[in-house]
Amino acid sequence: MMQVKEEKNSDKNYSGLILLLVISGLTDSMAKIFEELGDRNLDSWFLLITFIVAFFLSVGMMIYHKEKLRVSEIVYGCLVGIPNYGSVFFLLKTLTSLPAVLVYPTYSAGTIFAISLIGVAAFGERPRKRQWAALGMILVALIFLNL
Repeated sequence: MMQVKEEKNSDKNYSGLILLLVISGLTDSMAKIFEELGDRNLDSWFLLITFIVAFFLSVGMMIYHKEKLRVSEIVYGCLVGIPNYGSVFFLLKTLTSLPAVLVYPTYSAGTIFAISLIGVAAFGERPRKRQWAALGMILVALIFLNL
């Protein structure tokens, strides 16, 4: 019986991961769509609307799961939100001067590389040999992408 329950949780985690990837991809794609079709003078409005939508989605999930908001969560949310704002801001700016076919792979691979290094430096994570090899391949790919 216990294994069935674990499998359901495992499936739920994968569906959440897939949903996260789809939503993240759609959000990043909106930056390119806005860059192509939008007015450059409205960049700050694009960022404001992006974060307002994220706020309401988060509040909706919190209400749906009947969770209570604590002060620590607000602080962590702000600490995560500031780099996220910078990420979207610079992604939008970069898309105005470089082709998307270069920007998106660099953005994705660079994010993986940077977060992995932060995990090692700040949290003492110890990647295995395969993970170090993957990080090395990401670094090489970033170099080749930008030549």
